Amino acid sequence: MTQSSRSFWSCQMSANASNVEDISLAELTAFSGDSPIARLWQQYLLHETKLAGFNIWAAIFGAPWFFYRKMYKKGFISFLLDTGVPVVVVAVVMLVTGVDSGTIIYLTLVFSLIGVRVAFGCWANIALCQKALREIRSVDKLNFDNDMHLQYISAAGGVNFSAFLLAYFAIGLLQIILGGQY
Repeated sequence: MTQSSRSFWSCQMSANASNVEDISLAELTAFSGDSPIARLWQQYLLHETKLAGFNIWAAIFGAPWFFYRKMYKKGFISFLLDTGVPVVVVAVVMLVTGVDSGTIIYLTLVFSLIGVRVAFGCWANIALCQKALREIRSVDKLNFDNDMHLQYISAAGGVNFSAFLLAYFAIGLLQIILGGQY
């Protein structure tokens, strides 16, 4: 596994960065907005668990959830995966089996979409943990007092409801343009 792929899937920072033990539960809680996910992140960062929990909302909403949590690049990547993987899986099934039955195609599409969404649910909290670590470390460099420090972390961890709605609008617009094929 290359260094870039390790940093993509792991919350660990490079060897030059300070250790994850210096990230407090209070900082993680400030970022997550008093969510119980902060404790899971701490366990994940300390390598007590392999996943940072399953995010049911990311699994249900898909790409718009990433936009909602201000992870725009990951939202765009998840949008591409959400649309591309099922199409590729259906094409492969049709090529391998030679069957182009509507029922088979529909079931393959549904099951591949469910698989992608389950992967989003697993990936979402890890991606959010990565963002929390980056934001906490950048605020640490500003040397604020404790209250201001936690306030900046909290603001960085907020949500963007407008981006969430805009993502749904864009997906709906794409459906209209493609004639409901998406």
